[in-house]
Amino acid sequence: MSNTASGDKSNKVVGRSRRESEERILEDARTKRAYLAHMRHELRTPINAIIGYSELLLEDADDCGYQDFVGDLHRILTSGRQLLEQVSALLDPAAIEKQEHLDLEQVGADIRVALRTPVTTVIGYAEMLMEDGEERGLEDFVADLGKIHTSAQNMLEYISDIIGLTRLDRSELRHSRETQKVVQVMDAIKPLDTAEFTMVAGGRILVVDDNATNRQLLRRRLSREGHKITEAENGRVALETLRANPDFDVVLLDIMMPDMDGYDALLQIKADAGLRHLPVIMLSSLDELDAVASCIEMGAEEY
Repeated sequence: MSNTASGDKSNKVVGRSRRESEERILEDARTKRAYLAHMRHELRTPINAIIGYSELLLEDADDCGYQDFVGDLHRILTSGRQLLEQVSALLDPAAIEKQEHLDLEQVGADIRVALRTPVTTVIGYAEMLMEDGEERGLEDFVADLGKIHTSAQNMLEYISDIIGLTRLDRSELRHSRETQKVVQVMDAIKPLDTAEFTMVAGGRILVVDDNATNRQLLRRRLSREGHKITEAENGRVALETLRANPDFDVVLLDIMMPDMDGYDALLQIKADAGLRHLPVIMLSSLDELDAVASCIEMGAEEY
């Protein structure tokens, strides 16, 4: 074999090896990006419930004259907003993208340190208010406080487990159910400019979310604004509901759901001649830039 032929073969091997290495680096970065998006989603979901229910309870306290509850409710609301700020700062996608070597385990440790105190603060004040509410026979008030308490407990369990989750090796992380689900959503949708949508009072709204606390929070908030609410726990149930009664004014559709996710449900809604006229607004704590407003391309009015 000539020196030229041998050199060409060697160059091809080196080139192939370099491409494979670059592909592994890109895949690892993509996996970490997807997993961090999942982490933000899992943390923000209970935080949104804590903030939403504390705001509702503050309105109820003002309306019903429970002024002695207002101070502690504000403390819960403040802690909830603090949690949201911390998650946004610690898991900021733009800041993470700039890091050449992202240490997931260190990210998990930072989250655990930063979030534990405000989460336990929420739990403590919720428990005290629940005791006071039970003594006064305020069943509805206690029930809503219970949703705050449960959301905070779920969050505390997640951040307690977060170190173990971030210690998964590259293969385990890439093939984890959580990462795969986010990658599936990220692959399926493309970025697009946001659309504008206005909802008139008194509308009939289908709320689709696998999280019962989220559905109940939306029902409470939207009912106060004069809307009539129907709930569905996943995309399949939503489609069954819509086909049985298509006279809704708008569908609020979560993306990350089991059985049938929001993206697949949106595809079927817009492919159905009897349903494609329905305005659909996508809802999610998933905040990847590739997902924000992207479902508009498939016919959603807003994200």
